[in-house]
This record gives sequence, C-alpha cells and structure tokens, in this order.
Amino acid sequence: MEKSLISKEKFLAYESVRQSGRTNMFDTIAVEELALDEEGVQLNREEILEIMGNYAHYRDTHIGIDTE
Repeated sequence: MEKSLISKEKFLAYESVRQSGRTNMFDTIAVEELALDEEGVQLNREEILEIMGNYAHYRDTHIGIDTE
C-alpha cells in the first residue's frame, strides 16, 4: 500500500484510538471497532499496519508535528 492512500480522516481516527489508550494498537480488530464506533471511520487491518509502520510520515503529513 502506498503511503498516500491513508487519508487524513483515517489517520486522525487511528490517532484518536491511539490517544484514548483503550486498546493495544496491535489488536487490529479492536482498533477497527473503536475507529468505527467512536469516529465513524472504517479502518482495515492493512491500513492500521501501514499507519503503524509509517507513523512519523503520516503524523507529519496530516497533523504537521515534527519531533525529529
């Protein structure tokens, strides 16, 4: 999957779940459910793993935080 395929909406839903601390982010099924229930955004396992593997890229692209 190309990095540009993760929309800002999907990244922000992922980030909301991550910041909530409600689940281990490696539990992709729980992340999918929380993103849909709490943010109304459909995330699939492939998208979650893509965000996890390239988190800094998406953070910088979608919310502009550069901590490096």
